Amino acid sequence: MFKGFVIAVASVLATAILLICNAGLASTLFSSSQYRWVAVTEKAPWLPRDGAGLLSYGDYMYLLGGWAPGGSPPPHTISGVWRSLDGRDWEQHAIAPWQGRHSSGYVVFNEYMWVIGGDALQGRYQLGVWVSGDGINWQRVGDLPDGLDRVLFQTYVFDGYIWLLGGQTLDEMAGQAGSREPIFYSDVWRTKDGKVWEKVSDGNPWAPRGMGIGSAVLDGKMHILGGGTYDTGGFDRSYHSDHWSSTDGIKWNREADGDHLPWGDRQYHNTFVYDGRLWVLGGIDDEKEYADTWYTCPEGWCSVRDVPWPPRHAASVVEHKGSIYMLGGPLSERAVWRLEPIPWYRPDMKF
Repeated sequence: MFKGFVIAVASVLATAILLICNAGLASTLFSSSQYRWVAVTEKAPWLPRDGAGLLSYGDYMYLLGGWAPGGSPPPHTISGVWRSLDGRDWEQHAIAPWQGRHSSGYVVFNEYMWVIGGDALQGRYQLGVWVSGDGINWQRVGDLPDGLDRVLFQTYVFDGYIWLLGGQTLDEMAGQAGSREPIFYSDVWRTKDGKVWEKVSDGNPWAPRGMGIGSAVLDGKMHILGGGTYDTGGFDRSYHSDHWSSTDGIKWNREADGDHLPWGDRQYHNTFVYDGRLWVLGGIDDEKEYADTWYTCPEGWCSVRDVPWPPRHAASVVEHKGSIYMLGGPLSERAVWRLEPIPWYRPDMKF
């Protein structure tokens, strides 16, 4: 009787495993990776784009601007505002009064959505600071001051301020070619209202840079992870893979993981915080675009296995309702992806 019971149980288990495999769940159930990417939709209604803002505000995600195919000459920057509750269904919400742009500072701060600065593709530096409480009505609350006529800076919300770090001039795109030598910045600015800006520090120990998309604030520190500079005025692009942090924007420390992190020198990558970890996603170097996702772990840096999306740079990433959403990068893709923990993961799994 006992032998018959064991055989019956084994048969049930075998059937269950077969069903799991047929359902395509085996790789998830037995994965040694802690996270996975899933496609939310492959055909969102908006144009493919890069450098767009993606903010979680109230119940919605808001997609702001970007650099998209079309226009004359293509591609072109846009000022459209889309929103979605879940990343699957999107509605065109507004056309903003700010000029089309990409790679701006996009943050939620003091109960408003903010768009700060922009690019130089319209033949001038975009210096306006815009806020909205609904994505439809936008107010220009101020302008970036002298010394912040630049692009490709990084934007953080930290310690009751909006912070701008680094960036560079691109005078030939802003209609000012030859007016000065290119400037690459390693300074830090902050504001409470978008009108008054304070320079907090300059000449910091990290090499001048920008071109990191998003921001990373964790454990009471702002973190800089890699980045670089755009080629201009005879200077080649630069790429970094170091890690710096600061509690006040004045004193910067090189983190223990040091230089030449395993994800390598890159720019136009996304940095963010999720699940109590620092993350790095996508980006480019001199040779290729990346289709990878890295996060801090007890071993240092770990990567998400079997990333299903194509290589990209200047994607848009946000945490919304407990999950990370990512879109944009390739100008041929309208997909939305969600990063989530694997429910059955255990740290002791060794398969």
